[in-house]
Amino acid sequence: MLMRRVLFEELQRLRISDQFYKGEVFLNRDDKVNEHRHRDSQDEEVLVYQLYAAVHEQTQGELRIDGTPIWLFSCEVPNQGKELSNRTKKRRADLVGLRQDGSLVVFECKGPHNSKDSPLFSVLEGMDYLGCLLTENNVTRLNQGLQDWISQQRPQALGDNRFSSAVPDWPSFAIDPLAKHGVIVLAPQTYFDLHINDANGRSQDWWLLSNRFASSINSALDLDLDFATVDFGQGSADLLKLPT
Repeated sequence: MLMRRVLFEELQRLRISDQFYKGEVFLNRDDKVNEHRHRDSQDEEVLVYQLYAAVHEQTQGELRIDGTPIWLFSCEVPNQGKELSNRTKKRRADLVGLRQDGSLVVFECKGPHNSKDSPLFSVLEGMDYLGCLLTENNVTRLNQGLQDWISQQRPQALGDNRFSSAVPDWPSFAIDPLAKHGVIVLAPQTYFDLHINDANGRSQDWWLLSNRFASSINSALDLDLDFATVDFGQGSADLLKLPT
């Protein structure tokens, strides 16, 4: 598919750009998790923190999507330079996870009633964040942060009651720049239902970007794109059932 090829080429361009974050990429968000975890809110930022807490409390930090474990190691992760502008300095990946093969997964999360941001727009957002996180500088910072986080070399900075203290029993934790990285749009079923058709009743066809569809027509790239449904209070998710 032409759209998938164009997206992949743009991701590769971002990876060799200078859009890395000047500060520390791997941040402790546990204070924010504590602040929002019991709030009754449909605000997407709050939902992100609540899902992060649920995954670390219920499933040892692993968000399993149809059986595949993805360790969520941070949320609201900065990825682009502070100095660029007020518009870009707040660009953050909602959730960032790691698979056992060293691939990075960026989750773009949407609330159940978000009628403004289509799944296609969400994929574009996620790929923008992923491309910047995969620049050489950001990968180096993330890998160092991961090792410090796991080995607890900075206990005063980490704090006492870390939600992210749940670490799966894996042999190693490191981002492999050569792995097949991915973007997953994560939202309740109602969000996807809102965007199946446009205002004129025509299919928006964003689901054609899914790797599952691309693989069926031999159009897969070295990049995972997919959609999954989630209850932000539960530590698991399911791949979205694609329209037929």
